Amino acid sequence: MRDASQRVRQLALHATVRADEKEQAGIRQLALLLLFALLLGTVLSVLIGRSIVLPLHWMGERLRQVSSGAGALPLTLDARGTRQLSKIAPDFNRFLAVLRELINATSDNANALGKSSETALSIMRTTLDNVERQYVETEQVATAVNEMSATTDEVAR
Repeated sequence: MRDASQRVRQLALHATVRADEKEQAGIRQLALLLLFALLLGTVLSVLIGRSIVLPLHWMGERLRQVSSGAGALPLTLDARGTRQLSKIAPDFNRFLAVLRELINATSDNANALGKSSETALSIMRTTLDNVERQYVETEQVATAVNEMSATTDEVAR
């Protein structure tokens, strides 16, 4: 009986440890996914930002040259910068929308994982309580059987 009770406790403990490990692994995966998304977002933001800032800087420099009046009037503004910006803006907005969706999905997954972890923890606590109660009850039954056996031995004498 004691071996069975200990086995049940070991199984419950093992299940608790496995659930805890899975929870930690899920949290690590979400953290890595979030870190990757943030890193990707940062890198892409820098690249896209540079592609926007450089044409604007170039355009500003050309405007300064034209406005200085030092014989720079023949200079013209290259319209390609404006077209590039107008082409990049929708792509950048789509990128931000995708990034926003990714961050929202990651947040939702983290919240769902937190709720699942709380539920799993509650179930594990309930299981542990039940195992402990069953252990106590098994001990009581074993004691009662021993007492009945002793009483039977006395009556048999």
